[in-house]
Amino acid sequence: MNGHKKLKIILYEIKKNIGKTNQGWSFYYIFTKKIKQFNTIYIMKKFLEVKPNVGLGDFEFGADISEIIKVLGEPDETEIINDDDDFETKIISFWEKGFTFFFEGEKYTIFTCVEADNEDITLYGQKVIGKDEKFITDLMAKNGHKETETELEEWGEKRLTFDEIGVDFYFEDDQLVSVSWASLDIGEDEEE
Repeated sequence: MNGHKKLKIILYEIKKNIGKTNQGWSFYYIFTKKIKQFNTIYIMKKFLEVKPNVGLGDFEFGADISEIIKVLGEPDETEIINDDDDFETKIISFWEKGFTFFFEGEKYTIFTCVEADNEDITLYGQKVIGKDEKFITDLMAKNGHKETETELEEWGEKRLTFDEIGVDFYFEDDQLVSVSWASLDIGEDEEE
């Protein structure tokens, strides 16, 4: 039985016996608050791992938009962008949580890309936000990714790209400020 389920069972037992003691309500309130904190930490830890060409934690590329909203709640901002080829993408941003998700397909429901600036995200078991470029290139090389492309973006950030896995790192003053990664597989069938 996982820890999350154990806490729910304990909460049920406390709630069932609350009327039997005067301290029951106070304990119930404190315990409920702790469970809410645990849920937030549990959910966030479960979804903080960068998985190139796979997704973010348990959110896999190809997932439906409703799956992400069910877990993270309503986004802080929603936007639809069009490119020159009349191709539209829906973007939902969770500013407080440090994630922006991109969706394509009919009714913009297919998860295809994510950008994160959450300081707790990990890549290959290492926290990466705030690290310097050398740390990132060494981490990527250690994990078999050596070909890179760099470019200075017009807004001032330096972009370091690993095309073979669809990952872009953005640096400001040699400190990583965000990571963007996408599915390389979704949409291939439509192109063939």
